[in-house]
Formats: sequence, C-alpha cells, structure tokens
Amino acid sequence: MLITPVYCNVGRSRQSQDALIALAGDSHPVVIVTEPWWGRLPNGSFSSSLYPGWTTYLPTVPVAPSTHPRILAFIRDNFL
Repeated sequence: MLITPVYCNVGRSRQSQDALIALAGDSHPVVIVTEPWWGRLPNGSFSSSLYPGWTTYLPTVPVAPSTHPRILAFIRDNFL
C-alpha cells in the first residue's frame, strides 16, 4: 500500500488547520502539520484542535503549558 501523507505549514492558524484536515478526508490518512494551532480548550487544558476520526500525535508528551509544538501528526483512526 502506498501512503501519500499531506504536509503543510498552517502558520498557527486554526482555520487553516481545520481546512487541511477537512480536505485530507479519506484520501490522505496521514497529515503532518508544522506550526500547528495550539491553544486553550474550554476545559482549561492546552491542545491542538481535536477532530473526530483522527488521532493526534505529539512530538513529546506531555507538552508544557508554556510550550507550543512545532509539528503534529494526524492519522485517521481507520488507517491503523
């Protein structure tokens, strides 16, 4: 199976990141994002946007509140 990941620098823009994940759909099960959106969620924790059907992989866990990850990977749940 040939895997064609999508790679994009979204410049910390939540809207750009949301659009990238939506456009990747089922045709690209792996999305690599540099300069991802990272912010405070309603529960007070810091994270990237969460997308149903996708798992987010961080370069390190946990991420300190004062740290902004420079890269994230999103992988479709039905891919692995």
